[in-house]
Amino acid sequence: MPESKYQKIEKQRTQIRPHRRKPQDQEWKCAEQTTDRRRALGQFYTPPDIAKTAWQLILKQLGENFWQDGTWRIWDNCAGSGNLEYNIVPPDALPYTYLSTINADEAEFLKTNSYFKGRTRAVFPFDWLNDHHSKLPEVLKADLANGKIKWLFFINPPYKEAAGYTAAQKFSGAGSSTIAEEMKSQKMGKCAGELTMQFLYKIERDFGKHGYYLGLFSKAKWMTKPSAETFREMWIPQFDGGFMLNANEHFTQPQNEKHELKTRGTFPIIFSLLNHLQKTKNWKQDWTYHVLDRESKITGHKTFLIFDKKRLAFREYFFPVHKENKVRPVPVVSGAVIPLAGKKAGADQVSEDFIGTMVFYQADFQHHHFCNIVSGLAHSGYPVTTGNYISILTGFGLFKSVKYDWTRDADLFYAPYRDLTETEIADCVLYALICGANNTATTRINGLMLLNWFNPFHKTKFDWTHLSPTGRYAFDELTHYCRKIVQWENLHTPYGSGVWLGLYQYRTACKTVNKTYRKKFGVDYPNQDLYGIPYPDSFRDAAEKLREKTETLAVDLCLTADKEVIRTRDTFRETFLEPVKKR
Repeated sequence: MPESKYQKIEKQRTQIRPHRRKPQDQEWKCAEQTTDRRRALGQFYTPPDIAKTAWQLILKQLGENFWQDGTWRIWDNCAGSGNLEYNIVPPDALPYTYLSTINADEAEFLKTNSYFKGRTRAVFPFDWLNDHHSKLPEVLKADLANGKIKWLFFINPPYKEAAGYTAAQKFSGAGSSTIAEEMKSQKMGKCAGELTMQFLYKIERDFGKHGYYLGLFSKAKWMTKPSAETFREMWIPQFDGGFMLNANEHFTQPQNEKHELKTRGTFPIIFSLLNHLQKTKNWKQDWTYHVLDRESKITGHKTFLIFDKKRLAFREYFFPVHKENKVRPVPVVSGAVIPLAGKKAGADQVSEDFIGTMVFYQADFQHHHFCNIVSGLAHSGYPVTTGNYISILTGFGLFKSVKYDWTRDADLFYAPYRDLTETEIADCVLYALICGANNTATTRINGLMLLNWFNPFHKTKFDWTHLSPTGRYAFDELTHYCRKIVQWENLHTPYGSGVWLGLYQYRTACKTVNKTYRKKFGVDYPNQDLYGIPYPDSFRDAAEKLREKTETLAVDLCLTADKEVIRTRDTFRETFLEPVKKR
């Protein structure tokens, strides 16, 4: 007979790294088997020390032994193999605890587990997003009918969205569950396909009037995501504190049939204490979380800025609406000088004043790495024209100056709470041109010539008289690099002498571009005009100093919560573009 899934897991158990502990007794070996099983079936398993930290926060809010008066019930409605409660919820609290899971095998495992067997109020299989309440055990129905009972949901629900909710995980489909359909009927948009929000929606629907307390592990996007705005209007909790940690350091998941473990990624997982026992009027609260390191020690604090649709958007402020006048052909590219794979001939039509594309998805850090500027036309991009380039480069410089950090992954950029000065604009534009995400280039694609319009030494396009001392230092180093090291004004290129190729080409080796080109098209890159001359240390130092200065400005203007002056659509009168046109 072929090996079962769990026999394979047991065989590999010695290869699975326990979470910073060594088995010391039989009880811990049982717990280790439990977490191994959770790794095989669930999205995440909650490391024991993290679960214990979360439980201690609950006790701090609700009181030691809060369950002993018999008025509280604890319910983990996505319990999996119970690792969130194993050796965390004390034995004398288990008689007041319900554990339910979508998987019948997991429910049977829990019933036979030495820690839970005969102690819990009930363990049962239940699909929270699809099953009718008639499938609940009678003891639970009786507690639900008792208006004096208070409920604590201690949960780590799955984080999958509709596209990733697969039958292999024994889920019916995030976008087609009963709760998802109900949320769609309430016009909750994309968040109806996210499992965490489906769990929260049903808890609020069934327990909102009576009141409940929530100890929730989740991503942070139910706070910051614009698509969850309708959901937030219905679901307004009181925040009683919490902590956040790096998923890359604490959570693992099998990625293939062999159940080999792989880290999930660098993004924040938050644990939130959310009080629904009393009504809260709005989201204007202090959403500050402790930041925990790999050893679960507090290393700092993080304040989230709840998405507010009344605030002026970063995109709306810096990237004004562009009305296309399709008269000019431009090739579609997937990189600075590489045509889009699969698009063999022709070009798309763009406005006559088109000079490049800024690829920009959303003003959040999840998409930070995807933002760049190219000379051609890129899909999912914003057209840069001769009329909006200063505005776009200013916003682009602010956005790219902030170093990616996992604590910022769910943050959103907002429009600045005040207008930028001429010096700040000049610094931002210069950083946009010298940063590594400026992939503009001069090249020939599909028989069409694309000249790089973004030459920083062109005096009628760029005015550097207002640069700060930091900006001036960076510009002087840029000048030295281009004129003394690259000697671009004397270069003889296939496009003529003194043609501005672009910093992308100067700093990038031809073999680097050729590697990508060969992978896509099976032949060598035809334009052998990349020089790959690295930046000297002095230029790198100057660029980094300018980045740090611009980052400080971006955090202050666009990312910092609790500013006294907030730019809103109601108060916003003067567009950013107008003062630029006068320059």
